Amino acid sequence: MLRQIKILARLSLTNLLGWNVLKNTKDPKAKRKAYFMLGIYGLLIVMAAMYMGGTAYGLVMLGAGAAVPAYLIAFSSLLVFFLGTFSAGGSLFAKNGYEILCSLPVSRWAIVASRFVRLYVENLALSWVILLPGLSVWFWCVRPGGAVYLACVPVLLAAPMVPVAAAALFGALVTGISSRMKHK
Repeated sequence: MLRQIKILARLSLTNLLGWNVLKNTKDPKAKRKAYFMLGIYGLLIVMAAMYMGGTAYGLVMLGAGAAVPAYLIAFSSLLVFFLGTFSAGGSLFAKNGYEILCSLPVSRWAIVASRFVRLYVENLALSWVILLPGLSVWFWCVRPGGAVYLACVPVLLAAPMVPVAAAALFGALVTGISSRMKHK
């Protein structure tokens, strides 16, 4: 079952940010659009990194250096929650993908788990865009002890877990309510 989850998650992540379209399309218009969107995503990543680095530097210079890691984790958690709420309903309850996968010899649990893995990986990348630049500026300015560097590795991996779970629950609730209203 773990192998099924890995394969399904990898397949659903291949279309993340339009990589699959860029790699396999022969249509020049679709390639131009994919390159344009990758450029926009790159610009947004650079802007977010500069904003978080500047914020961390400003907080350290104001004497609030001890609050920078908590601020960065709180900001990334809120961002993951709000953006994950909108994408969770569509990612977890996509009927078109589920109908195709039901005919394959794949368990339902593997399908659900692979969709949660996809949500986690997407939101992990989003939280790293926020956390890595801010923490690197904080490390450079404050120069904490070696244990702090080691403690950041599990924090970087675990930071989006709670907001992803909350966003999935809230997204499922919103999707359930909206699907009932649609039929009325």
